[in-house]
Amino acid sequence: MQQLEDGLAELEAARLWQQAAEHGGIRVVKWIFELNEGKKAKFVAHALGKRMGTIALLGVKGAPSLLFFGQTAGGKANLADVMNRRWINSGAGGGGTRDFAQGGGVPEADLEAALHFAASRLP
Repeated sequence: MQQLEDGLAELEAARLWQQAAEHGGIRVVKWIFELNEGKKAKFVAHALGKRMGTIALLGVKGAPSLLFFGQTAGGKANLADVMNRRWINSGAGGGGTRDFAQGGGVPEADLEAALHFAASRLP
């Protein structure tokens, strides 16, 4: 079952990566998943992080909503810092490492704004 989920996440990651805009040699993938797709979003964030020069900023609709930020290992961004800045402004919670962070609690109506805010904080 895990191999199937990983394979599907890789396919979804490839599709999103192809559609993503490139900024300064980095592809920034911003996407909002539907309610109950949190596990899928997390797998996709990790799959995108395996691609060179990629940052994933993924949201999941719901109450609470979820956010997953991932990047190529050793990338320029500090995603834990990006996540924490967002939460300072919204009162929600989250954390992680330089290359992968997750959080939740942003109102569903604000998910798109949260992803744009996070993108604006990237180097």
